[in-house]
Amino acid sequence: MEGNEDFFIKKTPTEKNFASTSAERNENKRSDDELLMNKLRICRGVVTEKLGTPNVYETAKYLYFSLYNPNQAEQLIPANEKFPDDLDNFKKTLSTLPLEKPTQEEFIEKIRYAMTNGVDFSECISEEAKNQLRQVMEKSEHTVIWTDGDGIGVPAEKIPGSKEQLKKLASAQFINIFRKELAQEKGLNHKDILSVIAQEGKIDLIPVIMEKFSEKGINRIIIVEDRMQNLVDAMKIIRKQYPQIEVFPVWTRLDEREKNKLNPEKTLEEWSEELHAIDNISKLMQILQENAIFEDKVKVGSIFDFDGPLNDDYKRKELQAEIVIKTLRENNWV
Repeated sequence: MEGNEDFFIKKTPTEKNFASTSAERNENKRSDDELLMNKLRICRGVVTEKLGTPNVYETAKYLYFSLYNPNQAEQLIPANEKFPDDLDNFKKTLSTLPLEKPTQEEFIEKIRYAMTNGVDFSECISEEAKNQLRQVMEKSEHTVIWTDGDGIGVPAEKIPGSKEQLKKLASAQFINIFRKELAQEKGLNHKDILSVIAQEGKIDLIPVIMEKFSEKGINRIIIVEDRMQNLVDAMKIIRKQYPQIEVFPVWTRLDEREKNKLNPEKTLEEWSEELHAIDNISKLMQILQENAIFEDKVKVGSIFDFDGPLNDDYKRKELQAEIVIKTLRENNWV
C-alpha cells in the first residue's frame, strides 16, 4: 500500500504541472493570435495611409518587419494620436519565434497569396446588400461599381499590386447575374446596364464616369460611399465640372471612425444631413424613395463603392487575419 500511496502522491503534482503547462500554452497562443491580428491591422492601416490606398504586398512586408525586425519600427510607424499604442504593438514579440526566420521574399509571397487567394470573399456580402443593389439597378439608367483597392500597385514607387480588388469583385457573382438579367429584361447590352471601375485613385476617375453618364442623358446621380471624404471630393468635382448634373450622396456610416470624423468645413451633424447618412445599407431604398429620386422623368445614374456599402470590410479583414495566422503557423514562422 505504501508503494501505491507514494505513486499517487508523486503523480498528482505531475498531472497538475502538465495541465498548468497546457493552459499556459493555450493562453500564450490566444495572446499571440490577438497580437498578430493587431500587428496586421497596424501594418494595413499604415500602408493605406502612406500610399493612399490598400496594398497587400506592402502590408506583408511591414508584417515581416514587425515579426522579425521590430527595431525598424520608428522608421516605419508614424506617431498616431488616435492609436498611441501602435508603435509598441508593432515592436512587441510573440511568446515564441522560429529558430530560423523565412526570407523576406518567401514570406511576402505566401502572405500575399493567403490574403488574396485564400479567402472566400463571397462570405462578406449580405443578402440585404444584394437586394438593395438590385433595386437601384432596376431603376437606374446605368450603374457603376466604383472601388479603390489593390490593383496595379504603385508603379512610381516600384510597389506591385496584388489584384485584391478584382478578386473580391470576382467573388461577387451576383453582380454579373443582375447585369445579365436586367439587360435581358430591358433589351439592352449588358455593358449598358453596369460598369466596373476598380483601381487605385478612383477619385480621379469621376470625370470618366460623368462623361459616360452625360452621353446617356443622365442628369441626376446617386453616389453610395462609406468614406465621407470620398463623397465630398467627388461632389466637388461634379459640381465644378458638371454643374448640370444633380448629385444625391448617400453616406453609409459603417465604420465607427467615420462616424466621428471631423471636417473643418461643416459640423458632423451638417455633413450627415447633407450626405444623407445611413448606418445600414438596408436603409438605402427607403432614403431614395423619401427623396423621390426615381419618381420623375429625370434619367438617374448610380455609383456604388464596393468595400463597405456592398462588401463587409470588417468581415473581410477578419477572414484575412485568420488565413494569415493559419499560414504563419503552417509554415512554422511563429
